[in-house]
Amino acid sequence: MTHITGTYAKLNPTDRDKVMFDFEKDKDGIFYRRRWRITDTAQKNQEILNTIFYLSYTRSLTENRSILFSTIYEAAKTVVSATGVRETLQRIVRNSDQPPILLKGLLQLGLPSLLPSKNSKYWGLFFQAEQVPNRESRIILSKTQKDALGMPRVEVHIAFKKIDTESLVKAHNLFAEKYRASGIGEIIYSEEGFRKYLKNKLANFNSYAHHMGTTRMTDDPKTGVVDSNAQVFTIDNLFIAGSSTFTTGGHANPTITVVAQALRLADHLKSILSSKYKNKKVSNPLK
Repeated sequence: MTHITGTYAKLNPTDRDKVMFDFEKDKDGIFYRRRWRITDTAQKNQEILNTIFYLSYTRSLTENRSILFSTIYEAAKTVVSATGVRETLQRIVRNSDQPPILLKGLLQLGLPSLLPSKNSKYWGLFFQAEQVPNRESRIILSKTQKDALGMPRVEVHIAFKKIDTESLVKAHNLFAEKYRASGIGEIIYSEEGFRKYLKNKLANFNSYAHHMGTTRMTDDPKTGVVDSNAQVFTIDNLFIAGSSTFTTGGHANPTITVVAQALRLADHLKSILSSKYKNKKVSNPLK
């Protein structure tokens, strides 16, 4: 599984000053942005998978800005990350409720990402959605390509089900309906156009980097690969920590869940090793 993402619909809110659009900081100084989500009731009634929306560019960065701008911005991000300047910029942003106007463009490099201008004619409605597990998706070893060590490279073949498309269409239709009914601005969206967009996108899908599934966690070895302690069935000393054990993907980035799972597994392994040394006259390597 992965996340299906993209931007099709365009929004032009009437009163942009009331839109909570920029990055904000929580009480711990962590950046966040506001999103729309489909309510649990609507998800259940309309059979919609987990889906969120937030305001972004109407297309990719290189399509909205000049190629020269995009090249310079990406190069600048690389430089500030490699030199440690990014961390300095982030500290400046965290400590300032209102960055100096002259430095605001530069300080964007200290933020998680570059946001479109509030003066843009339209804002894009970015979506990130759950994909259902699909047995037709496969991860195999390449028969023709090898890495620098002579080992076969991995080939990922991802497949989609009808529900993946229908869920996204329902979610967008619902959003467009509520947005138009609210009278807060213009939205450019059509179901027919969105279906064509999705058909092309899924036919040429690569990845959104959030790879999940393939070693599903389950209580029954007939339906999965690892048990509730992330141990591979029938193998005593093999455990898996990572998003490959997810049974479903949801809409959210998986990293925090992966970290939580790894910490839980570390505690479990520690308890196993501790019990082995409990009644033996040898020093415990974990102390």
